[in-house]
Amino acid sequence: MSRLDHVIERVCPGVLNGGQQGFTLLELMIAMLIVALMAGFAYPLYTDQVRSARRGDAIRILLQLTNRQSSFHANYRTYTTLIAGPDGCEGSACGLGFADTGSSDGHYSISVAAGAGGIGSSYTLRAAPVAGRDQANDKCGTLTLDHKGVQGVSGADAGVTARDCW
Repeated sequence: MSRLDHVIERVCPGVLNGGQQGFTLLELMIAMLIVALMAGFAYPLYTDQVRSARRGDAIRILLQLTNRQSSFHANYRTYTTLIAGPDGCEGSACGLGFADTGSSDGHYSISVAAGAGGIGSSYTLRAAPVAGRDQANDKCGTLTLDHKGVQGVSGADAGVTARDCW
């Protein structure tokens, strides 16, 4: 027997001589319990991180739309509620020039509404989670951004503020 075999025989008697092989049912059940507990803690944290990343995509689009609203206002002296213009459009008829009104991953629906002063002087951008998708369970609800850069949320879980979501 080699030196390693002697060490193994001391630590686990009978292993090398055809003794105990495999695991007992109790050892297997304990291992399964540990894995289940770890998964029970890890999965909710994982889904929260995924939702947060998707929210980041919606925030990015809202910020891009804010920049485009500023450019639109500089050119036409008014804001617009048109995010995606029709094919073949020109000038202000193209709105903000986006291809569609959804986020790139399809988890948010993007919209623009006139603010309190009317579309000529104010607007509010909204990114609402699409119903039936996992993002609809996000704690933040609908993200909003107005012409002054004020960030907000509506339909959020109790105690959740814009600061938590932005």
